[in-house]
Amino acid sequence: MSTIIKTNYVAVQLADRSQPGIYSGREYTYIADKRLAVGDIVYADTRLGGTLAKVVAVDVQEHTITPKIRPLLKHITDGPLPPDKVPQPRPQAVTQMTLG
Repeated sequence: MSTIIKTNYVAVQLADRSQPGIYSGREYTYIADKRLAVGDIVYADTRLGGTLAKVVAVDVQEHTITPKIRPLLKHITDGPLPPDKVPQPRPQAVTQMTLG
């Protein structure tokens, strides 16, 4: 009897370092060691160090990942952060102009 191991690929967007609570830019593929959902905020290792990331896709199909980068994919080893630990976006300052 053979066992098929399904790898759980997810796509994330990394946190904007200058704007806490904002996740933008290109999507990066990771292997999730725990089940995640779209919208979860997780800790992800990058070549520049660890950062927060937002899950934007789950169950990414393996055939959509370039074969030569599959062995290089990093793992997300922990589950999502609890909501009270997730940074919230800062409200944008409103500037009122007067004409005179």
